Amino acid sequence: MASGKESDDVQTPSMPKNIYKDPDDGRQRFLLELEFVQCLANPTYIHYLAQNRYFEDEAFIGYLKYLQYWQRPEYVKFIMYPHCLFFLELLQNSNFRNAMAHPGSKVLLGFSSNWKSALFIYLLIFLEPVQKE
Repeated sequence: MASGKESDDVQTPSMPKNIYKDPDDGRQRFLLELEFVQCLANPTYIHYLAQNRYFEDEAFIGYLKYLQYWQRPEYVKFIMYPHCLFFLELLQNSNFRNAMAHPGSKVLLGFSSNWKSALFIYLLIFLEPVQKE
């Protein structure tokens, strides 16, 4: 005798019972990432990261790449030390990361902690000269 409820035998995947819901809607993560990005404005901190071999960890390099979203206009308005974005950009380059392990790099970068100097250096290094016609 066949019952008319054959569909009851079919197992449907159930939703997980404990779905994680961020209690503060990402505010804590936002603040932690903002604080870390702004720490990159300090050449001594960058030197510390290099000396402790953080720049040799592929996961950390990936995290630095991920943090580039702070350069977008909707996030940059929260940055208090804009030259941290300059250093974040430089940290994408493996040669720069390797050079930061050298003891003299901390002193060399010290003059760039002024954001105007950092911006000027960025413009000199990364922007093509404008050609007048």
